[in-house]
Amino acid sequence: MSTENIYQGEQILSEKIAPVGEARKGLVYTITPGNRAVTVGINPVNGVAGFLEPGDRVDVVATVKVSGSGRNTAISTTIIQNARVLAAGKNLFPVNPTVPDEEMKTVTLEVTPQKAQLLSLAEKEGTINLLLRSPADGNYNNIPVSMPENWLRSRGEGGS
Repeated sequence: MSTENIYQGEQILSEKIAPVGEARKGLVYTITPGNRAVTVGINPVNGVAGFLEPGDRVDVVATVKVSGSGRNTAISTTIIQNARVLAAGKNLFPVNPTVPDEEMKTVTLEVTPQKAQLLSLAEKEGTINLLLRSPADGNYNNIPVSMPENWLRSRGEGGS
């Protein structure tokens, strides 16, 4: 991918090209064609305590209030699975994954345009939480929506 205009007859120089995924030339060159980079605000609670690093994979859970049947309640649902972290704060490269950056305020994720819209809406209408995935876990799961009734029934179950 060229990082500058290359004109007919001009010699192609290495500093004018960047392979897709090459962060040294800037964030824009890390985005897979057809996807988008979207930045979300985080804090130590919803952003995995600052342990997120570029290259990590996350799921995004949205929690929103809904009205229906004469009552208001909150629901949580996984809106994005296995999104790649492009940047943590302004870092495009892992800094030191053993030391959390509790001051990190943003994370930039790579998602489809449709998922970017969902994420923007979820952030505006409710709250989001990022869930760090194991590098060995590329599975997509069919996860039902969670409502207060669900967690009241599942009290006492283990964490796995």
